[in-house]
Amino acid sequence: MSPKERFIRAMIARLTESAKTEFYSRGGRVYVDTRTLKGEQLMLLEGGDFSRFLMQFAKKSDNILLRKADADFIIDNVSYYAEGVAKPLSVDNRAAFRGEQIVISTGWVNGELLVVEADSGSWGTEEVKERIFEPIAPAMCMTIPVKTLALRFPALLKEGIADFGEYHCLIAVSCATMMLPATFPHPFLVFTGDQARGKSTTMKLLLQLVDPYAGAELMSVGKDARDLIALCRDRHCIALDNISKLPFDEDLLSKMYSGGIFAARQMTTNSELSKAHMPRLRVMMNGIGTFFSRSDLLSRCIFIEHPVLTQKDEQGYDLFQSTEEIEGRWSHKLPEALGSLLSAMAAGWKLYKDRGGHIGKRSRCRYVEYAVIGECMAQAMGYEEDIFTEQVNRAAEDIKERAIEMDDCAQLVLAWLNGESATPHLPDF
Repeated sequence: MSPKERFIRAMIARLTESAKTEFYSRGGRVYVDTRTLKGEQLMLLEGGDFSRFLMQFAKKSDNILLRKADADFIIDNVSYYAEGVAKPLSVDNRAAFRGEQIVISTGWVNGELLVVEADSGSWGTEEVKERIFEPIAPAMCMTIPVKTLALRFPALLKEGIADFGEYHCLIAVSCATMMLPATFPHPFLVFTGDQARGKSTTMKLLLQLVDPYAGAELMSVGKDARDLIALCRDRHCIALDNISKLPFDEDLLSKMYSGGIFAARQMTTNSELSKAHMPRLRVMMNGIGTFFSRSDLLSRCIFIEHPVLTQKDEQGYDLFQSTEEIEGRWSHKLPEALGSLLSAMAAGWKLYKDRGGHIGKRSRCRYVEYAVIGECMAQAMGYEEDIFTEQVNRAAEDIKERAIEMDDCAQLVLAWLNGESATPHLPDF
C-alpha cells in the first residue's frame, strides 16, 4: 500500500471514528470543524474549500501530494457518517434565540457574539463555546457598538440619514425588529417616491446597521429565480433595487416572507430533486410606485414615501447632499447608532416578555407579532403608547388604497357602486 493510500484510509477513519471531530448542519448543508486538523474554522464539507484544506493538510503533515479527486474521495466516504451525527446550527445565519436571550453573530475575529438579555433588559458581548451559527464571510463583520441610550436612536437616524416624517417611528422601530431571528415574521419595507430621492442610499445605509455585508450592496438578479435563491441563502436581510423590474413571479417574494424549501428536478430524465432551504428574510425594496399585483404580497408590505435627502440651511432652504457626504456622516454615527439600537432591542424585548403576550386592541393587523413587539420597542425609544401601532395601521390602509388606485377593475366597480358612469381617468361602461 502506498503512503498516499495509507493517508487516505487514515483520514477517513480519523473523520468518522474520532469523537473529537465535530460536524454541524444547516439547511441541508454539512460543515466540519477543522480545528482537530489544525484548522481554524468551520468549512462546508462538500465545498471546494475543504478539498483544498485536505490537500494542504496532507502536504504539511505527511508531505503527501493529494489530487482533488483524492480529497473528494475522502469527503464522499465521510459524508454519510457526517449527516447522521451533525449538530444543528441556527436556521438564521445572523440571529438566534437561546432561552430568554437573543444572540447575534458579529463576524468579529475574536468570536464574540452580541447577547441581548430579556431578563435584565441589557446587552453585552460574550464568547460562546458552543457553535450556534453557520460561518459568515469576514466582509459581513458588524460595527463594534458603543453603549448608547435607546432614546437616542430616532435622533441618530434623523441626523445620520433622514427624517421620515410621520413614519419616522415606524422606520426606527423596524430597524430593531429586523435584527430579530428569522423565526420572527417581519413585513417587507418598500420605499417609494420619485427618482433621486435617495431610496437606494437609505437601504444601503440601513443594511450596514442591520445585516452588513461587503459594500452593503443592493441586489438585482437575472431572469432565473434560482439566482435569487442562491443569493438569499447566506443572508439575514436583503435589499432589492428597482422592484418594478423584478423578472420573476411574485410568489417567490411571498416565499421570502414565510420561508420554506425550494425543490426542482435536477434532470429531465429522472425524478431526483435539488432542494434549497430559505429562512424567513427581512426584505427592503425600492421603486417608483406600487408594482405588485398579488394581494397576498401587498398585504405583507409596508409602503413608505421616501423624503428627499436634503438638509436645511440657516435661511430654511434645502441644501443638496452628495452620497459620499451622507455615507461619511452615517459611518461616523454607526457605532453609536448600533449601540442605541441594541439598547432599544433589549429594553423592548423585556417589555414584550413582561406583557406575557398581551395583544392591544389596536395591534390586530396582518403582522400582529410585529406590531406588538414593535410597540414595546417604540416605548423603549421614548415614543408614547400607540404611536407605532397607529403608524402601522395607517400604512396598512395606504396599501389598500394604493392597490385600488392601481386596479382599473376596482375603480370601475367603485364608480358603479357610487352611481357614476365613469371616473376621470377611465372610459364609460
